[in-house]
Amino acid sequence: MSYPSVYVESDRKQMYVRYFGGDDICIAYKLKYSAEPSIVGKKVKECLDNIDNTDLVPSDSYKSIPWKKRLTVIISKENDGMYTITSTYVDHEIMTYSYIEREKYPSDVSDEELGKGVISALEYCYNYMLRKELAVYYSDQEGLLFVPMLISKSGYVTGDFCCCVKAPYNADDIRFAIDNVVSFISDNPEDKRTNKERKADLPWREYSKYKSMHGFVKTHYSIEIHILTDGTYVFLPTLKFDKYDSQYVVYDCLKKTYNTPITNDDLKEEIFESLNISELIYKKSLEEDKTVHHDIFFGYVKQLGKERNRN
Repeated sequence: MSYPSVYVESDRKQMYVRYFGGDDICIAYKLKYSAEPSIVGKKVKECLDNIDNTDLVPSDSYKSIPWKKRLTVIISKENDGMYTITSTYVDHEIMTYSYIEREKYPSDVSDEELGKGVISALEYCYNYMLRKELAVYYSDQEGLLFVPMLISKSGYVTGDFCCCVKAPYNADDIRFAIDNVVSFISDNPEDKRTNKERKADLPWREYSKYKSMHGFVKTHYSIEIHILTDGTYVFLPTLKFDKYDSQYVVYDCLKKTYNTPITNDDLKEEIFESLNISELIYKKSLEEDKTVHHDIFFGYVKQLGKERNRN
C-alpha cells in the first residue's frame, strides 16, 4: 500500500522538498542545508498535508542534483498519521532509488523532531554514499574472486583489479583480500575507462578460463559487500541472470548488516551464507517461469530475507 510521500533531496548545501504532481516533479520548498530542524519538519508536514492541493504553487522549477552528489530521503504519512523516513541510495544496476534504512515517528511528532530525523537520514545517505563496494564471485573451480566496484559516468562498474582466495578459504586470507580491494578503491575512486576498454580488460580473466561476461556469469554466484565509513559491513546476495542479461541483480530485502566490528571468522561465514542464498534464489528462479517477475518468486525472496535477519 502506498501513502502520500515527499522527497527531500540535498547536496549538503541546499535542500529541495519535492513531490510528484501528476506527471510533473514539483518543488514545494527550497531550503539551506543549515536550516533549523523545526523549519525542515514544518515544511515537510505542510507539503504532505497539501500534496493533493492543486492550489499549492511550487516555489521553483526542479533542477536535478547530479546523482553523484544527490542525497535523498523519502517521508511518507500513513493513514493513522504515522510518519516514515526512509534513507535511500542510487542503485548501480538500475539507477533508481533503493531503500537502506527506515525510521518511524508518531503522528504527534514535533516539527523539530521530524526535521532532525530528516537531517539525520540525509547524513546517513551521505555516509553510505562514501562507502566502499566490492563484488565477490564464487565457483568451485576458481574459488573466491574479490573485485572492486568503482564509480563511472553510468554508475558502478567492476574495476580492473582482482584478488583470488582458494580453498580451504582461510579467514585471514579473505580479510587480506578485502583490505587490498578497499585500498585499490581508495586509490582509484573513479573509473574513467570506456566500456570497450572495460570489456577488453575484465578483472577476473587472470584467474578464470572465461573470456566473456556471459560465460563467467553462467558459472559464478555473486554477492556485494558494502563497507561504510564507520566500519559497518552490509552483505547483499545477488541473483544471476545467465540466460539473457548476463548480469547480477540485488534484492535489498536479503541484505544483512553488521553494525559492530566483524571478526575474520564471522566475515568468512557471512560471505558463504550470502553466496548460499544467491544459489537458492537462482535455483528458485529456474523452478518457475524463468522471468522471476511473479509473486511466488518474490514471496520466496522476502521469506528468505526474514529468516536471514531474524533476531
